[in-house]
Amino acid sequence: MDLSFVESHFEELNAISSVLSSSLSEYHNFPSSFSFFAGNEEKIYLWYVLECLKKRQLSFPTSVKVHRLSDSVLLLSAEHQTYRQRHPLRAFLSYHKRNISCRYSYLSTTFFKKRAIIPYSSVYITSTVTHISSWPILHHLTSAHLSQLFLASPDLSFRRRFYDILFSYLRDQALCEIISNSFPTSHLEYYSTLRDHSLASIKLCESLYTNIYSLMDDPLLSLNISLTNPTLYYVQHGGSYNFFDSQLHHLEKQGCAKFLSWGVSNYGIKQTRYIKSSIIRPMPKLIFVMSVYATYQDVMMLQLLANKLMKMSSFTQLSWSIALHQNSPLRFNSPNIQYGVPHDVHLNASLIVYDNISHTLLWHRLEQSLPFYVLDLSFTLAPQSIEAYRFISILKASGLFLNLSQLENRLFHNTTIYGAPFRVPPNHMNPIFSWYRTLPSLDEFIARDQAVLT
Repeated sequence: MDLSFVESHFEELNAISSVLSSSLSEYHNFPSSFSFFAGNEEKIYLWYVLECLKKRQLSFPTSVKVHRLSDSVLLLSAEHQTYRQRHPLRAFLSYHKRNISCRYSYLSTTFFKKRAIIPYSSVYITSTVTHISSWPILHHLTSAHLSQLFLASPDLSFRRRFYDILFSYLRDQALCEIISNSFPTSHLEYYSTLRDHSLASIKLCESLYTNIYSLMDDPLLSLNISLTNPTLYYVQHGGSYNFFDSQLHHLEKQGCAKFLSWGVSNYGIKQTRYIKSSIIRPMPKLIFVMSVYATYQDVMMLQLLANKLMKMSSFTQLSWSIALHQNSPLRFNSPNIQYGVPHDVHLNASLIVYDNISHTLLWHRLEQSLPFYVLDLSFTLAPQSIEAYRFISILKASGLFLNLSQLENRLFHNTTIYGAPFRVPPNHMNPIFSWYRTLPSLDEFIARDQAVLT
């Protein structure tokens, strides 16, 4: 198969996805119409495969264990030297620890609302809707029924046969090698075990609200969806959606009946990632939260700005820090520059300045009605909806979306008038907080949407 004739990336993904399904059907001796995937999850995986081809990352050690599609994506998106396999025992214990927390957290609501928790990862059932939460406490859970999945190892003879089948369709050695070496054991060596599992074909619900990475993280849930075919709704799970033109985001939206985003789409809801805290302990701290794209010059300019503010401020206990992205290639030896920011520190800081509008943590501050600024460092925005334009317009009109010079003037003004840079006038924050409060929660949206359907 000559891929050079394919006119667009999406057509290329669709073509390879079709070949991948046909190859799996032949490999497992299933009918050609059998569905192995749900909600475009395989296209997310194949997108990373094609990115590896572009970067000439063509070889993978066959000893690396990739158990699920989420593991495959981690492998493909990271340098091989930094990819860490998930230890079977650690994963098994992690599941039990988090599942206990999950059951404890939902015990009262599930009892009074007559929801039944089944012995299955992060899933609880209502009469019509199964809701997979994207809160961190429920993240990366795998059913205890799948603990043996982490012990499955790649079988080289199986992999060679799978490669031969792929190659008979694709005739592209580099592409077939990447797929056969990075494809998860959940869909090859371990697939027959999943297929025979008692939960595989049980009709859990008519409608399911989740996100695509929950499916990729839990192959038994993915298999159940592919076999029982509920109406699939995806929920946003991180920042940047609808502010930029992203192929990955388009793939997610095409894989579901509706894509629910945090505020900035036709199906806007409140954020679903962070639990609202009733206890805030404000501390006089200014934090600049940086993206993975931050440059050395960006950091040095903000460091200079922060030092000027400290000299002006009348608050002797005022402190500052620059939180670089955990995957940032930049390296500094400074007590005020750190990598990542703990959630409690981020929540309790008096003021946060984000270096672009796509930060997931920004929605945490919105949820808690806490002040922040967004620094415009020449990121090229490409809003994908009217609601995204409106969100940006509110921030700009309120003086919250600023370039570096405007931010410097604003912080100096706050320091001069109020004695500290974190004293943001309430009238600046009220418009965006009022806008956010008008959004329905996920549960409210589900109730309305299902009422319309019935």
